[in-house]
Amino acid sequence: MHFQFCSKLVLATLLVGFSLSASATPELAEACQKKAGELKEQVQKTNQSSLDETLSSDLSRFGRTAGKLAKSGSADHPLPKDLACIFRGMEEETRVQLSAMSSAQDETQWASAKERLLLMLGDAEIVGKAAILELGGLTHEKVKTSSTPQSCISAEIDEIE
Repeated sequence: MHFQFCSKLVLATLLVGFSLSASATPELAEACQKKAGELKEQVQKTNQSSLDETLSSDLSRFGRTAGKLAKSGSADHPLPKDLACIFRGMEEETRVQLSAMSSAQDETQWASAKERLLLMLGDAEIVGKAAILELGGLTHEKVKTSSTPQSCISAEIDEIE
């Protein structure tokens, strides 16, 4: 038991150190996008009315990463305000839905929070793609979009022209 605690503590320390040292780059946006897909799959498989501690921690970390991406970009290639706003919203939505899930009074409330979390994670995959392009120095004009709305996202990125 002590070994498990120590190994979790070491892992947590390494992850926090990595998170603090990572800068907002296309690679961080790509990691966030991929993590959103992985978390979405894990949350979808959750059939109980609570999340296990590891998944809950991973979702919290995802929210913090989204918040970090909201402040990303450089002088040459700043992240557009709309994407930054969406990332701030993802950070907040993650926090709100995790709180709603932990304080749910019944299965209906828990399922509703789970559904909203899944919707946000699906949107995060799309927004992550846009951030990868923006942080890589590509502009909106070089991105072809569709007109199909997905939740609060008004455009899905299909390909680079």
